[in-house]
Amino acid sequence: MTAAAFLCAYACQVYDESDLEVETPEDPGEVLTGGRAPTGGAPFVAMPNSGSGGVPAAGGAGSRGGGGSGGRSGVTGSMGGGQITGNGGSEAGMGGEAGSPGGTAEPGSGGVENPGGSPEPGGGSPAVAGGGTTGGETGGASTGGAPVAPELIDDCDDGNNQLRLNQERNGYWSTFGPTACNNSPTNAMATQFMSAASTGNGTGLKALHFVSQGGDEDSCGVGFDFSKPKAAYDASAYAGVSFGARSASGSQILLVKVATVGTDPMFDFCDDAAEPGSGEQCYDHFLAPVTVTATWAEYTVSFEELMQEGWGYVPPDGFDPAEVVGIQWVAKPGTSDFWIDDVKFVE
Repeated sequence: MTAAAFLCAYACQVYDESDLEVETPEDPGEVLTGGRAPTGGAPFVAMPNSGSGGVPAAGGAGSRGGGGSGGRSGVTGSMGGGQITGNGGSEAGMGGEAGSPGGTAEPGSGGVENPGGSPEPGGGSPAVAGGGTTGGETGGASTGGAPVAPELIDDCDDGNNQLRLNQERNGYWSTFGPTACNNSPTNAMATQFMSAASTGNGTGLKALHFVSQGGDEDSCGVGFDFSKPKAAYDASAYAGVSFGARSASGSQILLVKVATVGTDPMFDFCDDAAEPGSGEQCYDHFLAPVTVTATWAEYTVSFEELMQEGWGYVPPDGFDPAEVVGIQWVAKPGTSDFWIDDVKFVE
């Protein structure tokens, strides 16, 4: 065989045309659009999507990283402003360079989280997030103004005869005494029990203005129960009670009385039908005298200074702040004209 014939036979055997055919996979999976075959490398073979990003939202899908040199690119989804990052491709194609990472998703429309903001005075609905996942969670409804201090019993500003609904206190104001007292306000004025507070007669919009003609004993007064229906109220967390007051009829003595389950007839410790001198009579409440002047001032009565007059039933354990029922202001005999506002417990 000649040399030319030998070379021809060897070349034809090595460079068979079938060797240049590329087998196509039966299921190439999802075709990545970001990659391309490198120059001079093996043909590009599509790989299945390996990114772990979320479902694209209206703001647009996260971009797929470019598959450099036939590599596999991660996919990053957009969750309306979320920051979920897909796994970047890391495998190198045959003869190519590693694929570039998928990167961080761009925010969708309104993707910035809205913290909800501060509610408007008077109560407001939580703000709605513009696309964030937790927007509006910190927004909340207001209760209608500044928070009520737990010690506040009544500031009288709503004008009616009910206490501020606070710390399970829901009782009512009322006046009491014999007909000779001719008290004002009357108990029929439930929705207009309080009066407009003029200068020096209160600290807010309204205050209690009590007027009586007086009787022949300490019997004309005004006060409230802590709850309705009447029940014992636990005030043991406090040391006393305070209130603002002014007398419009010159300096006068008011008896500040605290009724308890032992001195109120409803609880059957005292006897409402007991004879005087029996030591079983009701209404001998624990009290402290307070001299109210013509100038508006704040007065404080501590529980420690309360005592009974001694003509009625005496509870065996004395005054117990865990068993209080209500508070009263009783005028000494004669004409009485005074203002009261901002009744509250003191620490």
